[in-house]
Amino acid sequence: METVCCDADVILTIYTRGLLHSDAWPRIREGRKPSSRLLLLPNGNSCDFLNRMMPKTKERFYEIAEVTDRIGSQFLGRHTVRLTAQNGTDLTFKVGQLAGWSHSGVGTAPGSFILLPAGTLNLGVDEGSAEGTLVIDCHTALKRELMTEKVIFEVRNGYAVSIQGGSYADEFAAAAAKYPNGPEETLCIAEFGLGFDRTADVRVSPSEGEHMYGAAHIGIGSNGSFGGSVMIDAWHIDCILEGASVELDGKLIEKDGQYLE
Repeated sequence: METVCCDADVILTIYTRGLLHSDAWPRIREGRKPSSRLLLLPNGNSCDFLNRMMPKTKERFYEIAEVTDRIGSQFLGRHTVRLTAQNGTDLTFKVGQLAGWSHSGVGTAPGSFILLPAGTLNLGVDEGSAEGTLVIDCHTALKRELMTEKVIFEVRNGYAVSIQGGSYADEFAAAAAKYPNGPEETLCIAEFGLGFDRTADVRVSPSEGEHMYGAAHIGIGSNGSFGGSVMIDAWHIDCILEGASVELDGKLIEKDGQYLE
């Protein structure tokens, strides 16, 4: 892949799921000159998503930017995160070794990376650090519809060692087994994210759910887009939790889906 565009002052990329979790994306992000501003927009197949999620007023745009910066920026750097929820989730992991971004939508500074629609935090989880239980009963990117049963992942040394539940758990395990990389990669705990947009609704789609105020998500699979060692083409499944509670280095930042600051 040629990266001539990376010499530009401003780089506009129309992204798809495949781009963000392919080996092309790190080359675009890391190959640009340090002062280049990089803007990512969803492709034309996401027009409904963009129409719903893009703020209709300047005031609304900066409201989302403010809460994203205020909460999301606290997570940038080396930290220990504990994610819990009333559905049984209790997962602890570290962040900071891999890349991470707080997407406020504002990209005036040289070297900015802007992902639109704004209003999300996306962090690569340190490889091998995740421990505990992850329970998903809302949405995963495998399907558009809301889940009707729980999927329980037992996590050790950074990846899920078991997947329990009903037919949905079997479906997830079967989808992961199609890749020859083995469980240490296909079931890698790759990403942690939070949403900051009060107009977003998880019931519309998983993509919108990632932006929903107070929702957390865990990405399972490829972490190459964050600079990690796991690169599995088109295998990165975001799993969304409503009503999450989050501790950052022992300090409670969010309780039951409401930010405390």
